[in-house]
Amino acid sequence: DWLAWSDGRSVRIGRGEVPTTVASALEDVRALGWLGIDLVAVDSMGVHRSGGGMLPWRPILPGAGSIAAVSGYNQSLWLIRSDGLVIESVAPGCLSPFLNEHGAPGGGLREPRGLAVSPTGWFAVADTQNHRVRWFSTAGTCLDEVGSEGTDPGNFREPSGLALAADGTLAVTDTWNGRIQLLRPDGTIELVGSNLFGPRDALWAADGRLFVADTGNKRLLRFDPPNWQETMVTKLAGPATGLASALGLVAAAVPVDGAVAMVDPATGQVVRRLEVPGWSSREQQEGYLAVLPTGDLAASAPTTGELWIVDPTGSSPARLLRDGLPGITAVVLMPDGTLLASQTWENHLVKIPVDGAAGQ
Repeated sequence: DWLAWSDGRSVRIGRGEVPTTVASALEDVRALGWLGIDLVAVDSMGVHRSGGGMLPWRPILPGAGSIAAVSGYNQSLWLIRSDGLVIESVAPGCLSPFLNEHGAPGGGLREPRGLAVSPTGWFAVADTQNHRVRWFSTAGTCLDEVGSEGTDPGNFREPSGLALAADGTLAVTDTWNGRIQLLRPDGTIELVGSNLFGPRDALWAADGRLFVADTGNKRLLRFDPPNWQETMVTKLAGPATGLASALGLVAAAVPVDGAVAMVDPATGQVVRRLEVPGWSSREQQEGYLAVLPTGDLAASAPTTGELWIVDPTGSSPARLLRDGLPGITAVVLMPDGTLLASQTWENHLVKIPVDGAAGQ
């Protein structure tokens, strides 16, 4: 029951309330159609798709030719070319990343890890063993996906961490290609870094700089735009996995050291060390971090299946938020104040109320 319309450049959608504009502009829009919940637009450059009418436009069907009209119904899209040929395109199925009513994962994820949430109502997940990134609405409706296994831009080898910038750029740690890929809102892709050793997470600074956990090299790196010059911020006590920003410092999860290292990004000094009981075994595990509304850090411990709350000031000891979450890795705060987490070994995502009540 959504209505979409265009003035030729921007596209707006609404259903009774104040309309919203689909991110990023097009040129000479001349046709619109719905592919299920997704919006399709034809402009002077070709055919574009916006997942749920809320993601930035992405070019699709590059070989379709000159399109005169478009129409969609359910998961089928029909494009009428200028020469009269009709093309049918069927959208692939993609289920919710959460457990279904039978308690089984149904979204087709394989060892999901990194998460990134937008305030406009969607989140992205690194579908690690499928070598792709998927986008979902906060309710779990599948919106889009990008990637396959390979080394070209837009291909991945076990992506792990995601970080969303204010301008909509999604940084993806392309772990076993040893690099970072920046997925821009206009559909372009920029490669950052080379010869990294299994990078696991990234973090945007407010000024547009990008911090990266160069995991295997035990380094915290910084990349400065526009040329993305690499600077080593500090050498850490072990392989870093998750990153977060707290109190003006970069928090780096170092499970083999049993602690979060709070790093001054200007000097590289480790200001304080915050122990996490779930990492007390000092074994390598993919602990990730998220900042809670209180300013505390949530730290995951996949080996013990626990989620801990850590005071970034170091004034209070860590306390257990939730257990019984085997394989929990990436965590991120949702707009409603709950935590979204990847249960990597279980191949699905879970929502966790911060007050400790049972998630779904």
